[in-house]
Amino acid sequence: MSQTIKYVSRRAEVMAWYWRMWRRQLWKIHLLLFATVVILASHLIFDGAPTSLLGVLLIASIGLVPIVGLVLFPLLKFKPQERTLSIDEQGITTTIGDISKSLPWKDIANVSVNQDNLIIQNRNLNAFIIPQRAFETDEARQGFANFVNTHVQANGS
Repeated sequence: MSQTIKYVSRRAEVMAWYWRMWRRQLWKIHLLLFATVVILASHLIFDGAPTSLLGVLLIASIGLVPIVGLVLFPLLKFKPQERTLSIDEQGITTTIGDISKSLPWKDIANVSVNQDNLIIQNRNLNAFIIPQRAFETDEARQGFANFVNTHVQANGS
């Protein structure tokens, strides 16, 4: 049995998901990255810790550059075109314009449903953010989510 839906994402939905992920776990990665860049920059620029306020601000600014890049990345990679998403026994196939990709169920980490979206998260922290409007009814959304969840659990999540 396969199911196919079509929908268009909004930047606000992507950023809301990113913010939830940031609060849940991405802040740790950002903090580690910031600390690593600050330490490296301090040693490269000042041969140790900066001794002035201006030096501290410079190093902090350098540390923030990759963090800003990580926050902007989802917005820059955002695709406003209509997406076709199909699920079947093998996994998920997604198409936007001329670009298609297939993911086997073993590459999916989890599935969650909130009041606005169905989120299918890959193991690499990318996600399909499927808005409620992609489904004709709440029952259709729940059936889609159940199908995905059943296959994700059966494939080692």
